[in-house]
Amino acid sequence: TKVPPPVINGQQMMIKGMMADFTSVKTVKEMETPRGLRKLCFFLIITTPILLAPYWAHFCRSGDHSDLDLMDYGCAAAYFIGLLYVIISSTLLRVQECLED
Repeated sequence: TKVPPPVINGQQMMIKGMMADFTSVKTVKEMETPRGLRKLCFFLIITTPILLAPYWAHFCRSGDHSDLDLMDYGCAAAYFIGLLYVIISSTLLRVQECLED
């Protein structure tokens, strides 16, 4: 059986489209994160815990909070929140670096 020319032409167009899409995916994979953005992420990971320390220390207060309508979670919650933030941020930065390699 003979394949009609319009079918062959359509297949050729699909193959060309797939090749163009593959080239664009390859370009995205090979693209590296700019140094400035990488340094900004690292800087934020270092400075954000310091800037948020008063907020986390707020959980560590002791005494009566009935006038402020706050719940007393204790110091363990403050340390947990700080540690969780640093672990998540560091892990995301590490994933970004590994994807570039």
